[in-house]
Amino acid sequence: MIRIAGQYNYTLTLLLLPEAEWQGARHDDEEPEEDTHDRFIRNGQFPVR
Repeated sequence: MIRIAGQYNYTLTLLLLPEAEWQGARHDDEEPEEDTHDRFIRNGQFPVR
């Protein structure tokens, strides 16, 4: 997906990998981090496709 803002001479590209599994950084000595997507899912706000 590409969005172009000609007014600002700026292009934004978003790569979608629907079959990919998210693997965040793993640190054995720290508590697991929660990202924004996880927080939305936990609160019952599922993505709209």
